[in-house]
Amino acid sequence: MKQFLWNIVRRRFRRGETRVLALHEKGEIATTQIVPYLALPQANVCTHPWRQYTSRPKYLGHADVVLFQTWFNLGDDQMRDAVASIRRHYPEATLVYLDWFAATDLRYASVLSELVDVYVKKQTFVRFSDYERETLGDTNLTDFYNRRYGLADSIRRLSVPEGFENKLVLGPNFQFASYLHRYSRRSMPNRDRSVDLHARLARKGTPWYFAMRTEASKAVDGLSDLVVVREGRVPRRKFMAELESSRLCFSPFGYGEVCWRDFEAWATGSLLLKPDMSHLRLPGDPFQPFETYVPLKWDSSDLEEKARHYLRDGAERNRITAAAFEKFRQICTVDHVQEHWREMLSPARTRP
Repeated sequence: MKQFLWNIVRRRFRRGETRVLALHEKGEIATTQIVPYLALPQANVCTHPWRQYTSRPKYLGHADVVLFQTWFNLGDDQMRDAVASIRRHYPEATLVYLDWFAATDLRYASVLSELVDVYVKKQTFVRFSDYERETLGDTNLTDFYNRRYGLADSIRRLSVPEGFENKLVLGPNFQFASYLHRYSRRSMPNRDRSVDLHARLARKGTPWYFAMRTEASKAVDGLSDLVVVREGRVPRRKFMAELESSRLCFSPFGYGEVCWRDFEAWATGSLLLKPDMSHLRLPGDPFQPFETYVPLKWDSSDLEEKARHYLRDGAERNRITAAAFEKFRQICTVDHVQEHWREMLSPARTRP
């Protein structure tokens, strides 16, 4: 298998088949969405920082496909101007927007519907009609938790144009971070698991996030008689070592449903306990209830019950963690990325 290039370094076009220009944002989350394309044998990829391009747009050589990321706070007019600058230099290229944001909403669907050929998202609702719902706050999560805790916020509805679903493609996620992907090339860690539950939970943030994480933390209090790792921040190396030594991993929602910790639990063989994810679709369908993770109620009220059950039932715990690790390995392969690539560039989505 061709090795992944885990750091986005400046790359110029080389010989190859499909010439791809990747205009990328900075930061680890955005990077995980770009690096898989660098491993595709049929893709001749040139990378260029998005912010450099927007400050000084220029022609970077012929491209058949242009991938681009932006920050999540661009206004509609700013987005239109950005796309116009790309189209001036690449009028015939297939234009692909990479939405790397944590939230499930399609915040740029309305403005980009007629401007791009493909819109790549890391996760989508199972029922597309859910995008038409009004929410208290920006997302489905703000809506649920604002209402649960009686928090004030504005009513929002992010319009999704008719037919936009045909441009939407599921794409790469956190598993392509270098420190995670390394686990896919090994056997599942088989250390002595002396920790019952791993639950290091950050709480500082917006009102709904703080309230949600505080409630999750209180649910952990009911397990105080167990060996629980929970308070404070530690370096990533120590964090991953802790997970390798943990039987269970509690991963509540963040600002979006999908979290680094979900993939970290799968990679290290720690049983993932997480709020129910049945409303979402992800590439490769990694969230399979009671097969790759144990779903919890969104208020974490059943955390104690399920944690104690799976601590007692080691055989069932091991069955799920083994299946989860194998699923993790599958979604880390180049074959998995190639399947996404073929779907993204299918004739039904690309420009005539």
